Amino acid sequence: MSVQDSASPEKKVDKVIVRHVRADFGAELNAAPAGAMPVKEFSANGPNSASRKAEGQTGAPDMPGRHVVFVLARQASGEYPVVKVPEQDGIPAREAIMFFTQSETATLYVQVARTAEYAIKSLAPQEAVSLVHSVRSQGIEWIIVDPNRRHQEDGRSGGAVIQIAALDHDPSGENLYQEFFHVTNGQPTKS
Repeated sequence: MSVQDSASPEKKVDKVIVRHVRADFGAELNAAPAGAMPVKEFSANGPNSASRKAEGQTGAPDMPGRHVVFVLARQASGEYPVVKVPEQDGIPAREAIMFFTQSETATLYVQVARTAEYAIKSLAPQEAVSLVHSVRSQGIEWIIVDPNRRHQEDGRSGGAVIQIAALDHDPSGENLYQEFFHVTNGQPTKS
């Protein structure tokens, strides 16, 4: 997976988004047909591997609803926005990649920003981990979950902030997915 910084010198993005990054998830993650549900990385139900295998064979869902997180991507290029998180609790200002726990929260963010530049993209847990590793290789060490656009415009953090290094103990997609819901207590921040 590769990431490229695509900050455009000829166009000021806005006062919240400081630049964009491009990510190539590789052939195996790009192989899903357009509009298809992302493949789940794991099976949560069942006391042992035999029951989880049986669940996979029956097609029964392992969790209710869609097991995905959401990001914004430029409609034209697929680039992901990077935002500036202000100084907070003695931690200097830093750049972060945005993730949303619900599509509605991402939609509200775009509506508050009053832009049609972004599409909302769903990512399976393993895709989210690939994106996190990719942006980290470009010096982005923070994630902001369910950002609140109005708070960001006012110079506040505007969401739950996670340092990527804090996730090194378990770099799996499932851990990342659970951390997002833990920091928001399962409730998205309202924009």
